[in-house]
Amino acid sequence: MNSLLEYDVKAKRWSATTLGQAITALESLSIEQSLQLIDQIRRACEAMVLISDLHLLFLCIPPQWLEQKQWSSFEWRQLSTLWQRSTLAERRVVDQAGVDESFMISAGTKRAEALEADPRGKAMKRWWGALVLQALLNEESMEQICARMDMGKQSSTDLHLLQMHTATLAGQMSSLC
Repeated sequence: MNSLLEYDVKAKRWSATTLGQAITALESLSIEQSLQLIDQIRRACEAMVLISDLHLLFLCIPPQWLEQKQWSSFEWRQLSTLWQRSTLAERRVVDQAGVDESFMISAGTKRAEALEADPRGKAMKRWWGALVLQALLNEESMEQICARMDMGKQSSTDLHLLQMHTATLAGQMSSLC
């Protein structure tokens, strides 16, 4: 249970817990989004995939980032193919987010609207964003990343925005941990 408030019996008043104060400081996230993020961090701590930095990058992708207009025309078939070509360690990250193999494989054949509404679809998009950031951290060129990730409609400006939003959320998350 996430306790945001505590009651001081002597003073007969409610006050914010440390967690409540940290969530209040996260101005870019709603309380609900902050609580979801805290839940993800707690679950990740139980089964963190530390073979690479991918799981940490996944946790730093702002959930609302992929709902922005420039990412609305997402190529699900490409993501399913990318997952099939990924390493076991890369797959473990999305497994920890609750996305099973059958969902990943069938994503290429489902309607985009159904995938967008499903929490597993959102996790898949965050995994994709984490792979993009990992490629940037490994100093791959924008052209290489755009070609490998089939990012024809997205621009390098969009990638810079992803980096900026992720860095912002990572800084904010440090107050929660």
